[in-house]
Amino acid sequence: MCSGANGGLDGPVDGLYTRLSTLLRKSKSSVLRLKYRKPNDFSECIIDILAGCSFLKGIGSSSIVLLGHSFGGAGVITAAQLHKLVCGVVSLSPQRFGTETVSELNMALLLIPELQTEYFLAKQVKISISAQKIQNNSLSIKKQGTL
Repeated sequence: MCSGANGGLDGPVDGLYTRLSTLLRKSKSSVLRLKYRKPNDFSECIIDILAGCSFLKGIGSSSIVLLGHSFGGAGVITAAQLHKLVCGVVSLSPQRFGTETVSELNMALLLIPELQTEYFLAKQVKISISAQKIQNNSLSIKKQGTL
């Protein structure tokens, strides 16, 4: 999970990444929230994302879904093309720079162009996710929870 240009671990919408990582851990998925070494340096942040992918591979992950918001949304699109275990991308309100090649990704994609904080805060958004069960470019539902 990759944040915007300022970095951080909690993500958008008042800690979405904290809530989402709790839900994913309950479904026995490994979760890595990434803090950039050099926030707002796109090339260095891509290296950080790829280092995170290598770490996940090292602890036994056989497939990886990258999630990013804004600056991180563009970063995960770019990094997905560079690591062979990445099989899915979730990009929330990505910046334009770094997204030019999104149409070349041959994997499961969830692209949300505008993340509205008020919507997520006003409603209990139900989400069903399984980062471990991705086959034929589609996400299979394993665990349901409320964010």
